[in-house]
Amino acid sequence: MSIAHSYLTFEYRNGHTVLAASHVELPLFVQRPLRGPHGEAVVVMLSPSGALFDGDRLDLQVTCAAGTDVTLTTASATKLNRCPRDDIRFDLHVEVRGGATFRYVPHELIPFRDTHYRQRISLDIDADARAWLLEVAGAGQTGAAFTYARLDFATTLRRDQQVVARERFCMSPETAGQLQGRTHYAGLFALGPEWDPTSARQVNDRLACEPLAGASTLPGGGVVARAVGDAAQSLRGRLLRAVDYPAWLTSLVPP
Repeated sequence: MSIAHSYLTFEYRNGHTVLAASHVELPLFVQRPLRGPHGEAVVVMLSPSGALFDGDRLDLQVTCAAGTDVTLTTASATKLNRCPRDDIRFDLHVEVRGGATFRYVPHELIPFRDTHYRQRISLDIDADARAWLLEVAGAGQTGAAFTYARLDFATTLRRDQQVVARERFCMSPETAGQLQGRTHYAGLFALGPEWDPTSARQVNDRLACEPLAGASTLPGGGVVARAVGDAAQSLRGRLLRAVDYPAWLTSLVPP
C-alpha cells in the first residue's frame, strides 16, 4: 500500500501565524486556515468521503516555528470503515518550537464493524512551548457497538529531546468492559510551563464532579486527563473546558 505523505509548516510573520509551506496527499485534505483574533491559525482536516478505508496510510508532519499558535482539528467525526484485508494507519509527527502553541483537537473516531486501526503520534516540544493532544473514540455505529476488531494507539511526548511520557493502549470488544458500561473514551495531554502540580490538581477537581474522570501530572510541566461517557461531544467538551479551552476558539472549533 502507498503512504500519503503530507506536511504543514507554520511560521510567525508580521504578527500572524501563517501556513508557510504545505503538501497534502489524498485521502487527507486541509482547508485554508481560519484566523483567530490575535493572528492564530486554525486548520481543519477532512477527507473527501468523511471516512478512512481499508489500506489507507496517512503520514502527517506538522512543524510549528517559534512564536506560532496553531490549532489542528477535523471537520467532523472520522468514520473508520471495515478492514477485511489490512488496516487503517495514521501517523502524526509534530514539532513545536520556542514559545509556540499547538492544539490537536479532532472530533471522535467512529469505528465500523471489523475495523483495524493503528495510530501513532509523536510530539517534540521546546521547554517554553505548549501543546494539547486530544483523542475521543466511540463504540461504533448505532446498533453495532463494539464490533470493531482493534484500535491501537501509541503516543510519545518529548521535551527538549527528552522523553517525558509514552502511552500505548488498545481497544477491542474484549476490553469494552473496562469502560464500565459507557460507550466512549476520551484522553487529553496538555504540556507547557504553566502546568505545575497545583494547576494539574485544579484540572482534576474540575473533572471530579463527573464520574469516571480524572487527571494527573506529567514530569516537567504537563497534565494528562481521562474520561469515559456515553456521548463524544460532551466528553470532548468536559476535557477541553477542564484545561481552560480558549474563549476565542469556541466559535471556530466548539468544544
